[in-house]
Amino acid sequence: MCIRDSDESTGLLWAVRNVLKDWDDAKQDCEDFVACGRSDWRMPNIDEYREVIVGCAATMIDGVCPAHDGMYSGCWDTTCDSCPLNMGPDGCYAVPGLPGACWPGPQQFFWSSSTCAYPMTVSFMDGSISSYDKPTVSKPFYCVSDVL
Repeated sequence: MCIRDSDESTGLLWAVRNVLKDWDDAKQDCEDFVACGRSDWRMPNIDEYREVIVGCAATMIDGVCPAHDGMYSGCWDTTCDSCPLNMGPDGCYAVPGLPGACWPGPQQFFWSSSTCAYPMTVSFMDGSISSYDKPTVSKPFYCVSDVL
C-alpha cells in the first residue's frame, strides 16, 4: 500500500515493507521495490521521518534533537530519547494514516538511510530517534518515492 503523508509535509509517497531486514538489505529492497506504478523508491532519511512525527516536540523536524541527515558526529543526545510510550495522538507519534507506524506488540524501530557513526532509526511508539550499532539486526522499514 502506498500513501501520501496526510498533511503532505514531505511531498513523498510512503510504503511500509511488511518484512524485517538488516540495514543493507533494507536499502537494497527499497531500490528494487516496484509499487503504485513507480520504481524510484528509496529508504527515507531521518529528516523525512522527523517530518511525519507528530506530538513529540523534541523529535519533530523543528525539535531540539540534533539528529539530521548528513551529520557524522554530534547528531544524538538525550533530547532524542523519547516521549511517553504510546501516548502520542491516537497512541502513536506519526501522522494519521501512516501504515504500520505503530505495530501492535513490542516497540519497533524503523531503519533510515541516515547514519551517524551507525544507521539511524526512529520509533513512532515513543517518537525516539537513535543511532543503532548493530546494522546486521533485522528491523522494519519504509520506502519512499517523490511525488511528481
